[in-house]
Amino acid sequence: MNKNGICAFALSVAALVPNAHADNNNWFVEGAAFTSLYNYNESDAREELPESVTQNLGETELSGSDNDLVNYQLALGYYLTPETSVKFAYAGGIELGFLDGVFCLFCSEDTERYDTNADLTILTAEATHRFYQISESFHVYGKAGVAYYSIDATTRQLQSSEWTPTGSNTTNKWGVLGGLGVAWDITDNFSLNGGVSLHQFMTMKQYSVTAEYRF
Repeated sequence: MNKNGICAFALSVAALVPNAHADNNNWFVEGAAFTSLYNYNESDAREELPESVTQNLGETELSGSDNDLVNYQLALGYYLTPETSVKFAYAGGIELGFLDGVFCLFCSEDTERYDTNADLTILTAEATHRFYQISESFHVYGKAGVAYYSIDATTRQLQSSEWTPTGSNTTNKWGVLGGLGVAWDITDNFSLNGGVSLHQFMTMKQYSVTAEYRF
């Protein structure tokens, strides 16, 4: 991720964060590991990569539907009111074309071919509002925000039973997202949030369950 992207994201964070004060349980941390499923069309991912990366891909690589579950997310947030909050999150470990890499385990050792590893990281600034109370502990919420996406892609070639790196590239893009979910307040300080988000980038859908702790 380049410095300009980091600086721009930091400015958006600074614009949204309110002045801190001493009220209890306004700040919160949120996290998830292996409980966020990202679903996307690989052709959309392929379109986001530069030609220097895609020119060596086979017709079947990055061409179908794929999912990633082996990832993590960390966030810091603040409740403006009991129903409305803002948060700034980082998601990493999202591997594009994961199934292509699995299928390559069955490639012949004598086959000369190319393979691309593309890892996606996401920085988001989101606003969330609980707009409907199901019961004392359950609430329906909606959220919207902006996101900064960074894809680190590395291409390698299999020749004579060995993989040799042939190039690398980083692609950075901005986008928006929105979603709906249900929050379960287990205690005054701890909640589980389950929901679905739609990202403008690659028309990617995110299904996630996160744990939230307020302090």
